[in-house]
Amino acid sequence: MHPTLGGLREAALTLTYNLFLVARTASRVVTRPTQIGVRVLVPQGDRVLLVRHRGGRWPWALPGGGADAGESLEHTARRELREEAGCHGEVAYLHGLFHNFSEGMNNLIAVFVCHTNEVPHPPAGDLEIVEARFFLYRDLPTNLDPGSRERIAEYRRGERGMYRDW
Repeated sequence: MHPTLGGLREAALTLTYNLFLVARTASRVVTRPTQIGVRVLVPQGDRVLLVRHRGGRWPWALPGGGADAGESLEHTARRELREEAGCHGEVAYLHGLFHNFSEGMNNLIAVFVCHTNEVPHPPAGDLEIVEARFFLYRDLPTNLDPGSRERIAEYRRGERGMYRDW
């Protein structure tokens, strides 16, 4: 693909994703949905896997997303890891259950610790995810989602089985 066309394509995807974020937030304020989802904490030695979304205030985060109807949370964790980071992984244990009542939503988030030996390969040209890679714990991005940052800190302190605010 010609570099100019590739750049235009990426700009259009980024604009579309950011418009989606605005519309989603407005919809949540009106409908106040209850959502159940997961985040996946994937440690690998002295590193942790993060994904970068196309936009938003905190684009870096733990991989994750909403559970589909009839889908177990463990299956959701494996699916989101595969979809967002291109890795197959195995769930080791439930780190904790968290709630988020901001932005007009009622969100329950199960955080699973998973293991993989694979190198991340995020989907090319994806609307949502731009990048996935392992970061050293000491070099986490400054624009990492605060909830993800706290989950990583809890994991490093050996905490598990908690229920808290995201």
